[in-house]
Amino acid sequence: MLRIRMQTGVGEYASKGTLWSLNHILKTEGVFGMFKGNALTCVKITPFSAVEFYAYEVYKKKLFPGKTKKELGYGAKLLCGSLTGMTAQLTTYPVDLIKTYITIGLASGKERMTVTE
Repeated sequence: MLRIRMQTGVGEYASKGTLWSLNHILKTEGVFGMFKGNALTCVKITPFSAVEFYAYEVYKKKLFPGKTKKELGYGAKLLCGSLTGMTAQLTTYPVDLIKTYITIGLASGKERMTVTE
């Protein structure tokens, strides 16, 4: 949560240090403020992993029919893994975006983030 707020630089977190930001979150939101958005991260991991396992097998069978994972070379595994990662990220990105909005406070309307910030 702290990393996301510092990366986005929203509000009072703009150009502040790690210790200051950590102390500010603890003072204003308490210990539970450090875990804002964490439940959505857990919710995202399950479908992400499911898509990964499924997509890898689909890409392996479609691109290299009849070969087992042991018969594939490094390039083939890299290709299947790359396509798998892109597929899994594309399918679960909306949940990740919502998690980021909740983490930095955009969902409650406390802050506003623009491209120029």
